[in-house]
This record gives sequence, structure tokens and C-alpha cells, in this order.
Amino acid sequence: MRDYLVAKGVDEQKISASGVGSNAPTTTCPHLRGARLIACLQPDRFAEVIVAGTETHASAAAGN
Repeated sequence: MRDYLVAKGVDEQKISASGVGSNAPTTTCPHLRGARLIACLQPDRFAEVIVAGTETHASAAAGN
């Protein structure tokens, strides 16, 4: 996601991205293996992307 936003023109200095899955688990899946373990751990697989800044609209820049 970070690379996508940078490719679309967002200043990379204003983007903070992190994956937190294994560092902050919310699920426990004792005694599971294979596909059942993968399905159980799915809620822990996410990323957080924060973009800080302001947006200048063309109409505001033109003084309208």
C-alpha cells in the first residue's frame, strides 16, 4: 500500500506503514495445523497505514 501511494504522488515522508500480525496477536490457535491453523490466524494478518498531511484542492489554490 505504501508503494502504491508513493507511485500516485503522495510524499513518502508523510506515510507510516507497519505490519503487526505476529507482533500483536489477537487469536490463539492451540493444537491446530495446516489449513485450519492458517484460517484461525487470519484475523492477525493486517497492516496499518497512516498518511499525515493536508490536501490542497485546485479550487482553493485558484482562490475560489
